[in-house]
Amino acid sequence: MDRLEIGYEEVHNFVNIKVWKQIVEDALSRALMASEENDMMDPLIDATKLARNQGEIKALKWMVDLPRVYEEEIEQDKQNEEKERKNG
Repeated sequence: MDRLEIGYEEVHNFVNIKVWKQIVEDALSRALMASEENDMMDPLIDATKLARNQGEIKALKWMVDLPRVYEEEIEQDKQNEEKERKNG
């Protein structure tokens, strides 16, 4: 593997621990609250707060999505290794 030194099993074990599940639940809850706050704000008056909330939502979604990203990277690494074996 080029970037990751972890495998599918480790990713799946990680996402199944209670702490990760609680982190995801809290992150999604906070993202929902920020989104609801944005819905009630005036974009001209509260532009800075809107931008901060949007950044927070984006960061929380990124964090929650990391296990899927890791799985994709693991799969890509496997495909690259397979191609190298076939070509080399």
